[in-house]
Amino acid sequence: MNHDISKRRQAEAAPLLEIRELTTEFETPSGVARAVDGATLEVRRGEIVGLVGESGCGKSVTALSILGLLPHPGRVVAGEIRFDGRSLLNLDSESMRSLRGREIAMVFQEPASALNPVFSCGEQIAEVLRTHRRMKHPQARARAVELLTRVRFPDPARLADRYPHELSGGMCQRVMLAMALACGPKLLVADEPTTALDVTVQAQILDLILELQRDTGMAVLLITHDLGVVAQVATRVAVMYAGRVVEAGARDALFETPQHPYTSGLLRSRPRLSGGPQRLDAIPGALPDPTRLPGNCRFFDRCPRRVERCRLEDPPPRRVRASHEVRCFVDPSPEAQ
Repeated sequence: MNHDISKRRQAEAAPLLEIRELTTEFETPSGVARAVDGATLEVRRGEIVGLVGESGCGKSVTALSILGLLPHPGRVVAGEIRFDGRSLLNLDSESMRSLRGREIAMVFQEPASALNPVFSCGEQIAEVLRTHRRMKHPQARARAVELLTRVRFPDPARLADRYPHELSGGMCQRVMLAMALACGPKLLVADEPTTALDVTVQAQILDLILELQRDTGMAVLLITHDLGVVAQVATRVAVMYAGRVVEAGARDALFETPQHPYTSGLLRSRPRLSGGPQRLDAIPGALPDPTRLPGNCRFFDRCPRRVERCRLEDPPPRRVRASHEVRCFVDPSPEAQ
């Protein structure tokens, strides 16, 4: 009996999602492009992790790798992805289809494109319930209306009969959230859920995600390039650059004392709402070509704190405090932050 309790406690303490040294490649006319290269990330039960970085750093490809949704010719070539103790990379296609939507749900960054234009919103939510919960049509329809109520639609029965093209971007995103919540997933992967929405609607969607996370206890992997979004909702933050997580730690510690120069650059480049007109402090240069990734520090050409060692070696992860790691040789000075 005690042995069973101990095993259950160990399972509950283990991360819900574990990504270890994940490498994902795409065949291109210019050669093999490594969109993700040795990425390591954890999401614990019931927490919200923000995965941030500029466009092209590998955030969305990481999400698609988790769910086995990589478009051709993408493929995972190395590493490990474990969810709730199971290796996702060893699952056959049928097992993965069973997992998607039921235990891991995803909200895509363009909801109007993710929804099927020829089916009503209620029908698309009901399909998830019929597939994973084996519900009959009337029961699935009633549950779809309940879910639309949960995501704050004032007239859910009427909305269930409407088509995606009849809705605004924010309304489509709430339909996607209703679909994602249909089967009570343990993990929600939200890929840029506020992209292309105006500021007021962004705030509504973020408040809704927070509310749903608190009510259900699900974990959330929130992918975004918007540090303001991360500051508002995440409990931990992972910063991605050129296919790797270069810094990860608790939100407050990472924002107050960033350890990697890329993180510091992202924080400095945020627009400020006080002090009158000011020029944005942009990070010079661009991401390295994923078909020709350097063997030294990926951020070397853009780094204001680089030293000779950075040109010669690729920094391994090092722990700077409990649950805070960084891939950088140079300790930050107060002036650098």
